[in-house]
Amino acid sequence: GHSIFSPDGKRLFYLVRKGASREFNSGELWVADIDSGRTQVVLPGTSMSEFDIAPDGEHVAFAAFDKEGSSHVWVGSLDRRFPPRKLTLKFARKPYFRAEGNIYFLVTEDDQEYLYRVGSNEMAPQKISPEPMEDFKGISPSGDWWLSGFNPVVAHPANGGSSVPLCNFCAPGWGADGRFIYVRFREAGEAGGGRTMAIDLPVGKELPTLRPYGLNSVNDLKTLNVAADFDM
Repeated sequence: GHSIFSPDGKRLFYLVRKGASREFNSGELWVADIDSGRTQVVLPGTSMSEFDIAPDGEHVAFAAFDKEGSSHVWVGSLDRRFPPRKLTLKFARKPYFRAEGNIYFLVTEDDQEYLYRVGSNEMAPQKISPEPMEDFKGISPSGDWWLSGFNPVVAHPANGGSSVPLCNFCAPGWGADGRFIYVRFREAGEAGGGRTMAIDLPVGKELPTLRPYGLNSVNDLKTLNVAADFDM
């Protein structure tokens, strides 16, 4: 199941399914204290399907289904200082917390998905992907880049500018601290986990220096600073 450590690594947040649910993976948010082993429910009576914990360790963004079966994104206080606040009126899913408490999520409009962002002190979410989302892959720790596509996976600047082809037939993603970007390649027809490379990123950068067409295979990483190589 889905579980996330708090930023300080002292608590583990996870979902516990309770009774009948509209979605098999929905449940109440619980937290376990790593040192003591104590567990408790975080938001009693609130069922959610996806969640993310804020960098400050004090807030949670989550997706939850309403009685009509439509998913919406909410933000809540982990110590219950304020009741959960709904951020979306339209169908929305996949909430992500990023730097400065910004929350990112996908919103469905006319059967197409778009990436939205709302700041910690903002009420109205803003659309940041002008075109419909195709195969969304994730967002960088700072929120400056988001990934979509498959062949190739493309990195798009959230604040405007040119998109960058990242890699072909791959599965990329950033580490939580932003020091590394991980890229997994699989050979054609390979059923296993493939080969994952951890690329050490330049200070202040969230993408390595790439060729115009991006990375086609493990061999293209020879010119980059590969910190670790995992053969799955």
